[in-house]
Parts: sequence; C-alpha cells; structure tokens
Amino acid sequence: FGGAVAAGLVMWMLGGMLLKSPDLPQPGGIPQVTMALEQPRTINLVFSSAEDLDGATLTVNLPDGLELAGFQGQREVTWMTSLTRGKNVLPLKLIATMPRGGELLATLQHEDDDRTFRLQVTVI
Repeated sequence: FGGAVAAGLVMWMLGGMLLKSPDLPQPGGIPQVTMALEQPRTINLVFSSAEDLDGATLTVNLPDGLELAGFQGQREVTWMTSLTRGKNVLPLKLIATMPRGGELLATLQHEDDDRTFRLQVTVI
C-alpha cells in the first residue's frame, strides 16, 4: 500500500469550473489554502495509486470552524471507497463557519496500512 499511493496527495483548488494552480507549501511545509468565511470552496484531493485498491477507507478530520458540505457540525467524516490505478480525484466542498483555520487531515487506509495527508486552511 505504501508504494501503491505514489508520492502522496496533490491538492488543487477549483474555482468555478476552472482548475487553478495549487497553493504550494513552503519547503518542508504542508499545502495551504485560504478561503473566505461562509464562502463554499471546493478543494480537490488527488490520490495517485500505482494499482487498484478495493475497499479503502477515507477519513477526513476537520478543524473547528470548518465543515464539509452536507455534513454540518461533523468534525470527522469517514466512508469506504476504491481507488483505481492512476489519479483519483475527490472533490471536497468546504465551508468556513468561523474566522479561524486549522489543519485538515485526510487519512487513507487499506487493509493494515494507512497514510495521512495534511492541508493547512486559513480563513479570512
């Protein structure tokens, strides 16, 4: 599994229908995104896999004040998914409900292995 999810996670921001450049992390840092209070923002998580992975579990942990559309008030959202070989895109529609940010964690688990990816969210 460790080798199956190549180089981890790439995050892009989707504004309207146009794909924009990612907010790149500083060397040694984590990817960052800035969003406005109460303005939904879609973040695409892209998982690259070297092989098909059936029955993977994806868990998204949100900082206080950040919600996933359709899951109001939930700090943790978990579901089962399968990854195909290559790039797998997971759009997450985020809404900042308080003027604070934090770290979003996305954990992908398959069988006995897991990998956690981080995104720093700043709210303006």
